Amino acid sequence: MTVTEVLQLMETLIYKHDGKEFEDLHKEIIIGLLEYKTYREIADKMNYDPEYVGNVSRELYEVLSKELKQLGKDEEVRKSNFNTTIEKIVNSCNHYFLQNINNTHGNLCLNTSQEDIINKSNSVNQCYYDLTLAPQIINFHNRETELQTLTHWILNQNTHLTQS
Repeated sequence: MTVTEVLQLMETLIYKHDGKEFEDLHKEIIIGLLEYKTYREIADKMNYDPEYVGNVSRELYEVLSKELKQLGKDEEVRKSNFNTTIEKIVNSCNHYFLQNINNTHGNLCLNTSQEDIINKSNSVNQCYYDLTLAPQIINFHNRETELQTLTHWILNQNTHLTQS
């Protein structure tokens, strides 16, 4: 995800959660955070008080935290994990996150083609699946066909599992 895409994402989320327009200060703060700059460095560039920049930054973290929570990821975003959170969204094959934002909040123009998304989701070694809460399967007798079908659905087609 490019800096422009991160800015577009944050612009969409700021408007959705706060109804505010995306300002130059927001842009500079996000760019500064992505470059691991301090609040003072960002404030000096924009001629703002570092404390004010910190307050606006915390508002941005809160917006991103709210959106993650709505999408089932209960994670509190802070300065220390801002970059990591953005990277997780991109690198964890979480194109559903971006699609949900597009479908729910308007069109977010990403430089990622549909083919790139499909290729990325088909590459198992690039994805991270958190299976810590998955049930342990002890006995799985005579279910090879079903197992192959499930494996195909999950890994190749990114089908969501549902219980009926």
